Amino acid sequence: MTIAPAPIVSRPSLAPPPTKGSRLTSLLRTTDHKTIGLMYMVASFGFFMIGGLMAMLMRGELGRVSQSRGLRGRGWAGESFSGVDR
Repeated sequence: MTIAPAPIVSRPSLAPPPTKGSRLTSLLRTTDHKTIGLMYMVASFGFFMIGGLMAMLMRGELGRVSQSRGLRGRGWAGESFSGVDR
């Protein structure tokens, strides 16, 4: 007669305690290198898109044939830096 060992019953792990604060504060206070790397990639992509939008606006402004130069009119740089309105 053989005696079979009793099966090992594992208990379920406890649920992690709820964290205080919002998701934004947990992102800003994290030290996890994967989360920080993801935040760097998202920020760099966002700035890349903003830079591309600004470049398209400048190209559109330079491509337009007009007497006024830019969005502020002719001579805006001199007026801006000297304070003299001509």
